[in-house]
Amino acid sequence: MKKYPNKFTIYNLYDVYPDEIINISKEQRKIEEHDSLILQFPIYWFNCPSLMKKWLDEVFTNGWTYGNNGNKLFNRNIALVYCTQNLGHKIGGAVQKYSFYIISQLF
Repeated sequence: MKKYPNKFTIYNLYDVYPDEIINISKEQRKIEEHDSLILQFPIYWFNCPSLMKKWLDEVFTNGWTYGNNGNKLFNRNIALVYCTQNLGHKIGGAVQKYSFYIISQLF
């Protein structure tokens, strides 16, 4: 992504919206300007972080994302990239930094 910075728009919702007041029209325009949407987030308590959930609820609206004329995500590539926190596990006195579960086992 560093090699082609003009092809990607990357930002952290917590940096852009520290007050958690989302500019819905700005976010919708940003999605419309791109062919693909990749949402990357950690999983907390079997869900995305609270600001990501709020962003999804407020940006993906009836009439824009779904419902009558809600077609703005049609023909876009959409991907989720998520991770789980791994604090490490002690095995034989050494801390192992890898997950013991695949994502389907967590859900």
